[in-house]
Amino acid sequence: MSSENSWTIAWSHEFENNISALGIDMNGAIVLSDDKVYAFDPNGSQICSTRLRASTYSVSISEGIVAILSGPDLWFLSRENLDSVFEPRRVPGGFHSVIPRVGGGWVAADRGDHIHLFSERGRGLRRIRSGAVRRLLGWFDREHLLLQGLDGRLSCICVTGRGRKRTVDERPWSYASLLHDGACLVESIDGALHIGVPDPFGWSRFDLASPPGVLEPSSSAPCVDGWLVVDLSGEVHLAPITENPSPIVQKADLIASDGQYAAGVGNRSGLFRWIDAPVASHQRGIDLRKRAAEAREKSDWDQRESLFEKARDAEDGGAITRAIELYRALGRDEDVRRLLAVQEEDR
Repeated sequence: MSSENSWTIAWSHEFENNISALGIDMNGAIVLSDDKVYAFDPNGSQICSTRLRASTYSVSISEGIVAILSGPDLWFLSRENLDSVFEPRRVPGGFHSVIPRVGGGWVAADRGDHIHLFSERGRGLRRIRSGAVRRLLGWFDREHLLLQGLDGRLSCICVTGRGRKRTVDERPWSYASLLHDGACLVESIDGALHIGVPDPFGWSRFDLASPPGVLEPSSSAPCVDGWLVVDLSGEVHLAPITENPSPIVQKADLIASDGQYAAGVGNRSGLFRWIDAPVASHQRGIDLRKRAAEAREKSDWDQRESLFEKARDAEDGGAITRAIELYRALGRDEDVRRLLAVQEEDR
């Protein structure tokens, strides 16, 4: 862990098999391992799990639905309990990536040269010849999709009308992340990292995030401070990078985030770690103290309720002195005075 950036490991979980993909949102983590899907809340408690027909390798979360690629199938599961909510979809050769569509629905790239549009309910809407796709990157709007081709170049394809495609940037990129709030992280051929805001005709903004040869991303995720980058060495660093950086975590292969204060890091040995940004770690401490105070309050209330029942039983059984002691311990002065009066009358 780096003392410089103060991201902290909040909790971890070890899986029997390798972790193949991760999804993180405000409700916690979705972890894929072999043919199983696991859901955890942000505090590390496992909510539910399910098993699919084949090995899993991609996950995307949107509007209460979890889209998962497993073998040749595209599954749509409930975010709440991982039950299948729509019929799975399948194409010859299967899909290799899926992301949500702006305004609802999904788009998936097959292993050939087509992308496939699906409605909010998983119904197939359209198939478009896009050319071979390395990665679906995100949407400029509901009609215009940014993707990276096998040659590394970025293109924009219009998914309505004739499916027209245009090149956004002639330069090939070694790595390109998903879009987040209109921005993405890209690595040039010389190894320099940039954070840019693309548009269908080029770049609206383009800033250096790391000089050549410092970071070689294999996976990345946006966060409140920039981007969390998994280097080919297995270290997680924050970009834009600072002088003399130290890794946030080590031995990592995959990373996903909620885009702000929380991220999940996984590796192929099956270790998953949830990490918090400094403000999230502080908030987690506040939440833990609040829950502890609530637990103490509930415990105190349960204890008081038990004492009150014992006092009533003692009073009903004629053990007035014992009842007075218990009422006094509870601070029930009115009941104490009442029973002292009863004792006085009996003398």
